[in-house]
Amino acid sequence: MTGALKDWDIFDRLERIRVPTLVLGGEFDECVPSHLADIAGRIPDSEHVTQSGAAHMGYLEEEPLRREYVSIIRDYMERIEARS
Repeated sequence: MTGALKDWDIFDRLERIRVPTLVLGGEFDECVPSHLADIAGRIPDSEHVTQSGAAHMGYLEEEPLRREYVSIIRDYMERIEARS
């Protein structure tokens, strides 16, 4: 990492997040799945999903990856809304 975000680190504050959180990344994401799992592990009521075959921006992937990305988010939102 270089530039303005090189030293940016908020890991010690992730536990403050108090809303259901989906931590979603791709199998070939520069933010590797193990790092995303670590992030999710620090956020209460979070879920980590790694989308197979996708990179960093699943919504820009070719089909069927784009559709799968939207489906992951839709399914997550439906599960969260069903809890209310």
